Amino acid sequence: MLKAYLRGKRRGLHAEEEQSIGLADRDLSGLEDPLTAAIFARLTYLDPVDSWALLRGACSGPENEPIPDAPPPGPMTAEFWPRLAPGGASTKSWVEPDVLLIWDDSVFIVEAKHISDHQKESQWLEEILAIRAEPRFAGMSIHLIAAGGVYLEDFRKTVMGARRELGASAPRFWSLPWRRLRVVAEDRLRASTSARDNAILTDMVYALEAWGYRHRLSFDSLPAATRALQINMPLDVLLTWRTRR
Repeated sequence: MLKAYLRGKRRGLHAEEEQSIGLADRDLSGLEDPLTAAIFARLTYLDPVDSWALLRGACSGPENEPIPDAPPPGPMTAEFWPRLAPGGASTKSWVEPDVLLIWDDSVFIVEAKHISDHQKESQWLEEILAIRAEPRFAGMSIHLIAAGGVYLEDFRKTVMGARRELGASAPRFWSLPWRRLRVVAEDRLRASTSARDNAILTDMVYALEAWGYRHRLSFDSLPAATRALQINMPLDVLLTWRTRR
């Protein structure tokens, strides 16, 4: 999360709020950038094989295909909110992906969303074209991870649109639901015997918890509530009910 504040990522705070309150007095759980930093910075603290295992467990492609078994060669580095020169015919001054995960021969663009913010094809295209135009990424395999902000069917439609625009040179696309990442992190935490990894994974789980990505409980998992809320009424009567909004 510190990376978000060092890079000035305080979206949602007005200037007068920043001056009058400290971080401890501000609820950050509605903000996307601190969540992004809290999760992806910790990926860099893990061994490369473990970082890749988390990504592989949490990500899937548009046809529900998994990320490849083995990570790309070399160590993984991360860049947060890099400002890149735009590619194509863009008139923007710069393009700013949320995170770049970089290996020796591969770069993964991470576009992160939170709450009601949705993934956008236009934003994907801008970021992909900017990476293509960056000389240091020439010849590298490009991937895009959509972290949050998309359901599977919407993800498929957005991928199809991006592929139409980019043609045969389109990168590979992966969806990363935040809740799925939490499940994978918890599974690895239970299996971990490393104190360092335990601390890192615990931080990730706590961050996802704080931002609202919790396990969903059905009402029948709460016996007291199910006994208290029993309704004995014909279905045709229930269908006439209207809920308050």
